[in-house]
Amino acid sequence: MKQKIFFLLILTVFGTTAKAQTLLVPDHVFDGEAMHTDWIVAVDKNKIVYAGPESGLKRANSFKRIELNGMTLMPGIIEGHSHLLLHPYNETNWNDQVLKESPTERAVRGVVHAKKSLMAGVTTMRDLGSEGAGYTDI
Repeated sequence: MKQKIFFLLILTVFGTTAKAQTLLVPDHVFDGEAMHTDWIVAVDKNKIVYAGPESGLKRANSFKRIELNGMTLMPGIIEGHSHLLLHPYNETNWNDQVLKESPTERAVRGVVHAKKSLMAGVTTMRDLGSEGAGYTDI
């Protein structure tokens, strides 16, 4: 059975408020090394304060509980070298992109690439320049 993957950044931005103490209760938690069942993740003001078995969290009943049935909670992926405004080189060569495409077109492409990356689990990206489009990446 396929598991839905719910990325913590998306959940904390859209699913909780900054003042809430929230207990996330998924079917599985992937901690970057191993898959765990019967784990919870406690979030206080959008900061993870605990991840592990619920029995290890003091005052767990004081947190707002969010059941994430059928989901796996995992940390976001960090991309350290990207160029959001560029096509892959097998689609369009570098010269044509940089010399012939407008900064507006490239900005729209960057937004699309950022959204696709986020939906794939990349929650942090380091864009290494707009490659001739000035500050369009900003």
